[in-house]
Amino acid sequence: MPHRRFPGKVILGVTLLAACSTSGPVTLQGCRGQVAVAVTEGTVPTFSWTPECLMSEIVVARVSDDSVMWRFGHSTAPSDEVIRPPISYGVTQPGVVSTTAQDLQTGTEYLVLVLSVDIVNGGGYLHGEASFTP
Repeated sequence: MPHRRFPGKVILGVTLLAACSTSGPVTLQGCRGQVAVAVTEGTVPTFSWTPECLMSEIVVARVSDDSVMWRFGHSTAPSDEVIRPPISYGVTQPGVVSTTAQDLQTGTEYLVLVLSVDIVNGGGYLHGEASFTP
């Protein structure tokens, strides 16, 4: 996968989420490498990835200024990798924390990132990304 700019706010957010965890050691399950991310059309897209595996966090950011439009992830479950594809923009799952999804604008470019968070060692791992324009 070609190198792409990883929004600084997203890295900080993933790091803060990992640093704020009070859970004990977690055996990470789920994705163990790169995935191919697919996005449906429209201003309320659905995100999926292959191979299908569990993720910790989904982030949608506006490319022009790195503004986070929606962050979905970091659950309180024993394993933080609980997000299964497909995920519809703005739709939450039980036990998973989410910000309020901001409206996506037609003609504006966005980037969706799918990540796992290492709450034991800190930081996150970017498994895949896709840019899209509703």
